[in-house]
Amino acid sequence: MQSREPHEPRRRAEAKLISRKKVSRKKPDEDIRTHARELRVYQIELDKLYEELRKSQQLIKESRNKYDDLFDFSPIGYFMLNRAGLIVEVNLTGAALLGRERSTLIKKCFPQFIARDHKHLFRSSMGRLFEKGMRETCEITLIKKDGTHFYAHLESVVDERNHDQCRLSVSDINRRTLAEEELFREKTWLKSLLDLYRMPELSHKDITSYIIEECIRISESELAFLGLSEKKKK
Repeated sequence: MQSREPHEPRRRAEAKLISRKKVSRKKPDEDIRTHARELRVYQIELDKLYEELRKSQQLIKESRNKYDDLFDFSPIGYFMLNRAGLIVEVNLTGAALLGRERSTLIKKCFPQFIARDHKHLFRSSMGRLFEKGMRETCEITLIKKDGTHFYAHLESVVDERNHDQCRLSVSDINRRTLAEEELFREKTWLKSLLDLYRMPELSHKDITSYIIEECIRISESELAFLGLSEKKKK
């Protein structure tokens, strides 16, 4: 028994060492399998996130396309201007109102398309807009590329994202304004006729002659406005 005792601790130590080696050989394999399972789970989660991101990007793209269509084909002209009045952005309708290609309008000064007599109205409106930050409206005359003039209603607001820019809507009110002017002329004419009838020194013959002359004058002015004067017809 005594001869074996000195070797007993050594045998126990060797047994423990062998046992540890067996465990150490098994543990890496188990770790690899565990990591592989975790990676598969992560891969599934990443695939789901990627699919959600792809769908979100598709929705954003579709929304952007709808916005572009609404912006470009709106019946109202839309401009984005900076404080100096330079055109930063414009939709197709706005370019069509001015009779120009959209690309040629970018970085152009918007006031150059305003009739000289109305430039001060626009500058005053823009000054109040950037000073007070309140919505501004004005009615001015704009000039097309071919030189023709038309009345326009302008409405502007400061851009929420960039306070050094404003969003400007432009509506063609040429027909409405011309109709209002014609109505005003007709009212003025009728009032002058009533004044004539109240003048005792004028006979009905004189008044009738005046009415006929005025009707001819008005008809000729309307034909000239429509480009159908006798001179042009010949």
